[in-house]
Amino acid sequence: MSSELSRPSTFEGFPPNPRVPAGLEDVTPEWLTAALRSTGALGDATVASIDAANMTEGRGFAGTLARLSVRYTAPEPGAPHSLIVKLPTENRVMRGVARANGIYESEVRFYERISSLIELRTPRPYYSSFDSDTGDFVLLLEDLAPARAGDQIAGCSEEEAALAVTEIARFHAAWWETESLAELDWMRRPDRDTAGFERLYQRSWARLKSDTGDVLPGPLPDVAERLGRNVAAVRGVTAQPPQTLVHGDFRLDNMFFGVRGGAAFAVVDWQLFRRGRGVFDVAWFLSGCLNPDTRKSWEQDLLGLYVSTLAQNGVADYGLERCVEDYRLSLLSCLMLGVIAAAAADRDTERGQALFKALMSRIASAVDDHHVTELMPKG
Repeated sequence: MSSELSRPSTFEGFPPNPRVPAGLEDVTPEWLTAALRSTGALGDATVASIDAANMTEGRGFAGTLARLSVRYTAPEPGAPHSLIVKLPTENRVMRGVARANGIYESEVRFYERISSLIELRTPRPYYSSFDSDTGDFVLLLEDLAPARAGDQIAGCSEEEAALAVTEIARFHAAWWETESLAELDWMRRPDRDTAGFERLYQRSWARLKSDTGDVLPGPLPDVAERLGRNVAAVRGVTAQPPQTLVHGDFRLDNMFFGVRGGAAFAVVDWQLFRRGRGVFDVAWFLSGCLNPDTRKSWEQDLLGLYVSTLAQNGVADYGLERCVEDYRLSLLSCLMLGVIAAAAADRDTERGQALFKALMSRIASAVDDHHVTELMPKG
């Protein structure tokens, strides 16, 4: 695995990479031809035309997504006729947050260096590039259609929840406290720039409280206020073992069910990919994607499934009691992420507003049910 982790992200023998497009309007037939040729995804044919359909509205927090329907000047076996392009968000606030926290570079590096090493199904990358001067990026990814995309607002069936938990547990188990984690020195750690993250959280909470204080659910304001004084403590604990690779935004909007090629499940959007406590992914999924009654009904069984799947895949000495402790602590991290995302997210669309309300009310319920204020110092 060491040699794979250190392999370069360039493609020897192919044309040089084209510049990173400033926006979707710069994804022209000429640009796409150069990008696909630079990785060998396209040979002699040329892109004749592109039809782009924006997919971002009410879904993406930090990126712009579009489906590209591509026509070529000549038949080209293996060339994609439909693919997904991902670019920085047009939301200026979220774009600044994303750049400051390095999440665009993180996702590009995931697809260039990690995606081929994992069994968890992800889209095939056709092209990727990151501009270190501007902080911008571009990804050309496999279109997983006709697989069905998850819907965070609508929720999912118990069988789908179990499938998601099982697949993420297998992913975590493969990297659980492995020596390979140390080789990923470019990856963000949960305790990186704690002071800066604390300021980001406090600014986000102040903005969210000012904009929407009258609609925030019951216990959330008091807990969120106290959390602002405990960010460093929470992040310090979550940086301790056991560590693994964490998706970081494991929610239904980033999941696909019934994928081509025999896979039943796939995960997209690796911008928050990092090292951390694996159960955070489970906490973010359960607290943000399930309504409170459903979460309370399924929670213990799904946490038990997570622990048993880890054990079946070689993780020893991580029992249900420890998992529940880490789960409760992870709910504080979920609240941090939820506040930051909600403060910067676009709530002008109907779906964006619905997603904001669902996320905040569900996390507030989970935080209250698990009495997570007990995990923070008094004050």
